[in-house]
Amino acid sequence: MLVDMREEQVLAVIVAVCVCVSAEQFSAEHRLMKRLFENYNPMVRPRWDTSKPVDVRLTYYVAGISGVSEKQQTITLFGWLKLEWVDEFLRWQQDHYDNQTLLVVPSYKLWTPDVIFDNGVGQRFFDSQHYLARLYSDGSVRWEPGGPMMLSCRFDLTAYPFDLQRCIIKLVTWANTGGRVNTYTGGLDFTFYEENGEWRIVQTEAKNFTFINDGESYCEVHLFIHMKRKPLFHVLYIVCPIVLLSILNCLVFCLPSESGEKVTLSLNVLLAFSVFLLMIIDIMPSTADRIPNIGKSSLPLPSSCPGLASLVFVVFQEFILRLSWSCRASPSSPPSLSSTCTRSGVTSPFLRVYSAFANSFCARGRRPRTTRTTRMEQAARTALTGRTWPVGRTDSLSFSSSSSSRRLHLSSSSRDTRSSDSYPIAPTSRS
Repeated sequence: MLVDMREEQVLAVIVAVCVCVSAEQFSAEHRLMKRLFENYNPMVRPRWDTSKPVDVRLTYYVAGISGVSEKQQTITLFGWLKLEWVDEFLRWQQDHYDNQTLLVVPSYKLWTPDVIFDNGVGQRFFDSQHYLARLYSDGSVRWEPGGPMMLSCRFDLTAYPFDLQRCIIKLVTWANTGGRVNTYTGGLDFTFYEENGEWRIVQTEAKNFTFINDGESYCEVHLFIHMKRKPLFHVLYIVCPIVLLSILNCLVFCLPSESGEKVTLSLNVLLAFSVFLLMIIDIMPSTADRIPNIGKSSLPLPSSCPGLASLVFVVFQEFILRLSWSCRASPSSPPSLSSTCTRSGVTSPFLRVYSAFANSFCARGRRPRTTRTTRMEQAARTALTGRTWPVGRTDSLSFSSSSSSRRLHLSSSSRDTRSSDSYPIAPTSRS
């Protein structure tokens, strides 16, 4: 019994000592808060000498890039802004308050600098009422409001998707001039930065500026972020298809005219170019200052490489087709282009080359066209001539035209016989 009573007394003494110690600490912090803010006015600059400005150090912590809109010319950063200054009205001796060196107080109880984001879109400042400030015994204050912030950024997409962009964070005091509040940069901090899947930070800068407005000077801090795009996604899904379509656009003119698929393939390539052009338009801003090189290459313009190649192939094919049809119309004379230009007095080395090529081309065209008789042709010719035509024979077909009648000449050759026959063809009326 005595042992149990002694143990209970010891526990009671320990609990009483802990309660007294905690009450004493709470009492010290309570007394300190009451003394500091009893006659404190948060509207007054914390400076005994009012002729001197309050120095405020600005450091922006970048936690990540939330979004980039090239079309809207904006960038959304997630982070917080650390502001540091000295409040000369909030100092105390640590020994008098049980070595209390730090107080955490609401920001609305303190004087805070009116720093805003000058290039902010929509919202220019953080909702600072919910962020607490740290107050130290020497009077220094550290306040870190944060959240997502959308900023305007001018993008130069000439080298898209291998572009390098520079975005600026502009921090400026809204009402206080440089004589009242002096802001200077602490730089950019990427300690808590999470890597973005599309952009890579390559370089940062920080500069202090002073500008004049209505005859008064204001301090401004510029923080520069240099970003480089990761081009793998855009190369695989935009650049490579456009390059392949450009090659296919040139190969269209290598198809023979007899295939009947030249127009179909050309329309399909044009439709594919239109789809990719719409994809690029959705990304690019509506500006006429700079046009991306990929946009130039995807357009069927003579200034682009595919457009220039297509133009050359079109001219060359038109040249060949004109020779072919001229030789079919008049096999014994060269095409009319050279003779017409010569009669009109236009002579040039190009026409002489053209005439030589035309004569050679037409000479090849005057050779008899031979086709090997098939079973279907055998039945058709038997019905026309009344004779039996063997399947393995090689035939030569030609037409003769005169004012009175037209005749079909069929000259045949086989292993056993060689013959040449002529059959009249009834004239047909033209409607």
